[in-house]
Amino acid sequence: MLELLLLAAIQLPVPLQTDPNNPRITPEVRVVQSASPSVVYIEAAKPGGWYIDPASTRGLSTRTLVTGGSGVVIDKSGYIVTNSHVIAGASKVHVQFAPQYDETLYEAEVVSEVPSEDLALLKIRGPKDFPVVTMGTSSDLMIGERVIVIGNPLGQNFSVSSGIISGLHRDLAIDQDLRFPDLLQTDASINPGNSGGPVLNVLGEMIGMATVVNQRAENMGFAIPIDRIKEVLQDELLAPSSARAYLGIELAADTLEIGRITPKGPADQAGLQVGDKVVGLNGERVESAKEFHLKRLPLRAPTPIQLSIERKARTFDVSLKAWNKIDGILYERAGLTTDRVVVGNFPLLCVRNVCPDGPAAALGLEPEDLIEALRVGEARPVFVSSAVALAAWLSQFPAGTAVEIDVLRDDNHDRKYSQSEELYKGVLTLR
Repeated sequence: MLELLLLAAIQLPVPLQTDPNNPRITPEVRVVQSASPSVVYIEAAKPGGWYIDPASTRGLSTRTLVTGGSGVVIDKSGYIVTNSHVIAGASKVHVQFAPQYDETLYEAEVVSEVPSEDLALLKIRGPKDFPVVTMGTSSDLMIGERVIVIGNPLGQNFSVSSGIISGLHRDLAIDQDLRFPDLLQTDASINPGNSGGPVLNVLGEMIGMATVVNQRAENMGFAIPIDRIKEVLQDELLAPSSARAYLGIELAADTLEIGRITPKGPADQAGLQVGDKVVGLNGERVESAKEFHLKRLPLRAPTPIQLSIERKARTFDVSLKAWNKIDGILYERAGLTTDRVVVGNFPLLCVRNVCPDGPAAALGLEPEDLIEALRVGEARPVFVSSAVALAAWLSQFPAGTAVEIDVLRDDNHDRKYSQSEELYKGVLTLR
């Protein structure tokens, strides 16, 4: 009889979450039950230098360091926000939910990151919608307000701590390159591994992201306010400029109609027209400009991209070959794309394409011209040998900046490029 009673007690418990009168169901318990399905453990594999391997014939082998952190799902299609330092330098990133919700180990792609804000956006894919955290606001937080932190501190996956907001508008400098302004301060336990995890109010709303531990003080952790995270998401992480694949189109505000097409860009070469309405991407229907952009964020060149287009009550599919983001930046800002070449022993950039109505065409640049040097104002000349370096250099200047450019043109077709006879100078105005 005793065994039967014990068996009944084990098999027939009353679930805490279904008993509204159970005093054990505190606000903290409700928050954990509602928010924890959207919290993930992030595992990042990073190169860790060299070590002596007796079993290796070469003597030296590479070591892979695996670091852990936290993150939270912000969109049901699988977008996750975390700290950029959690995934910085990672060769591979994996994401896992709490096992009681999902036992799948997902490989994650780093879609975009803003190291200066210590924020990054990841993307995972699955056959179902993912649970999403509810975002609150940090504009009305009160000192003394109760908060709950969910994360993966010190390898203890999916741990929970609670405390209060113990300070607002804190500024903290980690080093010369990383400074955190206007942080939230809390006495809830935040340890290494909590980084990227949500800080929640008693309503289960995310009001911040755990990010920094003050190693010199007890019971003092810091979090990025959610309002700042929303700004970075909108302005940088989810902005059209963060897309990896350049399509050469701009959608009209709040609609799916194409408002602008870059001449000779991917969309123009595929036959798209201003006024066309984008209704699908790679076989999936899109209902809004925001949804279209979310779906295109992870896409990479040169994989062909299929757009479903609605034109004059007719719907058809168009396949276009996207450019990479760097080519897109150069084409938009300077009106050209480039290839790296070596002339003699010197690496240079060779003009590949010229936009008909862009700054390069206005200056008279042509395909096969070699970019030797650039300068702005009285600054020293800049010598660039990669499209990435050129795009990064140009991106620091606003539209309308006059860039002096030195170009070599092989007028006599002997492939020798005479500095005295085949060197041209001009001014290219950035757009």
